[in-house]
Amino acid sequence: MPNRNRPPLRGHDTGLVGHIAGCWAPPAGGETPVSYGGRCRGATPVAGWQRHARWCWVPALLSICVWGALACRPSAAAEAESQAWTLESCIRTALEQHGDILSARENVNAAEAQKRSAASSLFYPKLSLQSTHTEGYTETDRQGTDRSSQQNLLRLGVTFWDGGVQRQNVRRARAGEESAQAALDRTRQGLVYQVTSAYLELLRAQHAQAVAERKLSQAEAQKVMVEARIKAGAAAEVEIYPIEVEIANARVEKIRAANDVRVAGSALRNAMGIGPGGVPEITDLPAEIADAPALEACLEEAAGRRPEIRQAKAALEQQQAGLDLARLNLRPLINVGGGLDRGFAGTYNPNQWSLSATLSWSLYDRADRSQVDAARATLHAAEEQLQQVTRDIAAEVEQAHLALTSARERIAAAEASVAMARKNLEVAEARYKQGLAIPIEIVDAQVAFSNAELQAISARYDYLLARTQLDRAIGSL
Repeated sequence: MPNRNRPPLRGHDTGLVGHIAGCWAPPAGGETPVSYGGRCRGATPVAGWQRHARWCWVPALLSICVWGALACRPSAAAEAESQAWTLESCIRTALEQHGDILSARENVNAAEAQKRSAASSLFYPKLSLQSTHTEGYTETDRQGTDRSSQQNLLRLGVTFWDGGVQRQNVRRARAGEESAQAALDRTRQGLVYQVTSAYLELLRAQHAQAVAERKLSQAEAQKVMVEARIKAGAAAEVEIYPIEVEIANARVEKIRAANDVRVAGSALRNAMGIGPGGVPEITDLPAEIADAPALEACLEEAAGRRPEIRQAKAALEQQQAGLDLARLNLRPLINVGGGLDRGFAGTYNPNQWSLSATLSWSLYDRADRSQVDAARATLHAAEEQLQQVTRDIAAEVEQAHLALTSARERIAAAEASVAMARKNLEVAEARYKQGLAIPIEIVDAQVAFSNAELQAISARYDYLLARTQLDRAIGSL
């Protein structure tokens, strides 16, 4: 925080280097500065400067030490980058700084302010200060008279009853606050889902990259085995060609897998609301395979927890309040209020109080009746929207439940396929060493094994993603 009381710097007094130079270098003209009161002052005798100059290096040295420590200390972003990211830390970062969540929170603050404004109009009195000064001049029969007056009033007023208008406004404002809060919860759950999905996709891409690297290493090892047989005269030169083709393909797959990792890392950063950078180091997630909960229980939980349903109900409440407010314009309205005016500071006005009652009734106004019709139609639209949102959520829960069940079944089948493909690869390599197989059999077995590994990885992360989708459909994220 800059020091606002410090006078502007002059001459050498710019930055750390200027601070040091300003204390040690004499100005032009032969005048010698001296450190006085912690600062360099005007011309003084040389003896004074020599007496005080030896202390001028202290703040400079301290400044150097402080700046050096700050320069050597890594930034918070660098410290975060040096540590492995967990799913919880990624979600926490997104909820703290993503633009969507920040905007939704401000909307909640605005809705709360509107509710307080509506409530204050209903329950709280109004206090005002009024001061009026009037200057005038009246000419009568060639004579003039000054007309001057001063009025100072402290006014306190309160509305006891306005026919229910403000109550409906408060009702509508409360529903608006609930809608904004539901929108915030919806944004939060959506953001958690996006971060989790991006996190899982990065894990999937990293595991696929490991498979591609392992495939390339195995193909290179197989090439060494074939070259040894060719050198020993047990195999022809053409037997090396399928292996070399497989190595080339494996290198292409490795490059593609590395690019997929970078893309997934960028997607995770974007979901977290942070800037671009390198691929973050993340921790793996345990694949705890469990049965999906009962569909009926999921539907019941979603009906009570999904923010979309709460938001639709709040919108329905807003429209109901709007209809009731429009109907008030067709009824006789009674407004009862009171006030107290108190003069002060020599005003000539005496203290006075008042109590008023106003009756108003619009006997016929086509615009008022049209507003009622419009409010009724808007209310019916909100009712239909609530029903449609409920149906959409039920379908979303059912589809997520089916996806989770299917993903769970695929995991066991994929793991069995990996075991069979590994065994087949081992058999093909053993047969080739015995001269009972050709290299293309090894290549086919290697391709089948790599594909089985990729399918097992996809099955695992499809299950984790399906479980996340079901949690989002239920509203439990």
